[in-house]
Amino acid sequence: MTSLADHWSEGGDWLGEGEHIVTIAEYKMVKNPNTGNRGVEFWFRGANNRQQKEVFWLTDAAMWRLSRFARDCGKTKEEQRGYDPYNDAHHLCLIGSRVKITVEPEVGSDGKTYHTVASFGPLDDTESPHRPSATEPTVPTTPPNEKLDRDIPF
Repeated sequence: MTSLADHWSEGGDWLGEGEHIVTIAEYKMVKNPNTGNRGVEFWFRGANNRQQKEVFWLTDAAMWRLSRFARDCGKTKEEQRGYDPYNDAHHLCLIGSRVKITVEPEVGSDGKTYHTVASFGPLDDTESPHRPSATEPTVPTTPPNEKLDRDIPF
């Protein structure tokens, strides 16, 4: 049986203010309608299945954020060498990773207060590992639409 007390928190389905350990649940490629810049939007799941999202813009000036985020997810510099941020399928290697995020309130242009991700960080030694299992997806070595000889019937 559930009670109203089970829903005692702010923000509905969204993570509230503070530090949270989250799992990267999904992503999608996005495009800024004002600038035309491409980006990748990651969705995080935390306690009680609450969620948060963050966009990483794929520009030279902002690419360091995605690199640092991948590092916080446990990706080494060597692993990042094979990570093409413009290839949609390469983001799969982060799904299932766990990171620490800090959520803070921010007033939007509409005057409403929203909870946004203020910072990311790796999990420390006392917390769950970055990678929950050995079956974590890896960066594909073949682009998703490239046909191989073995795919062509002879």
